[in-house]
Amino acid sequence: MRQRMIAYPITLSSLRLQRGDLAHFVTMAQLIVSTSHLFDAGYGRARIEGLTEAHDALERGLRAALGSGIWGIDQAIFELFAELLTLHEEQLHLAPLEAVTRFSQPGHLSLADGIRSVHQAAA
Repeated sequence: MRQRMIAYPITLSSLRLQRGDLAHFVTMAQLIVSTSHLFDAGYGRARIEGLTEAHDALERGLRAALGSGIWGIDQAIFELFAELLTLHEEQLHLAPLEAVTRFSQPGHLSLADGIRSVHQAAA
């Protein structure tokens, strides 16, 4: 768990500097999933739209990286992910260790995933 918490800011920095790789995008996906699950469980304050925006931004960034060969993110995605990281750090102060551990393991769809699917179907 501690390794992930150290990895998140380093990953975000690498992506911002356009020096990431696929593993960095996977790490950001893990952050999004964990944060979404903790939010669903009532830990932290966020706009659900912000969580779905993070999902969408990750996909956009990954598509751009695959297309260009430059494994990084733009300033708008960076700011969104920085907000997400701040929310996750807040959640870690609020949530019991058991919840943090459980929700760090992807296993079910979060509320944000469900809303994202609805938004994509409507588009």
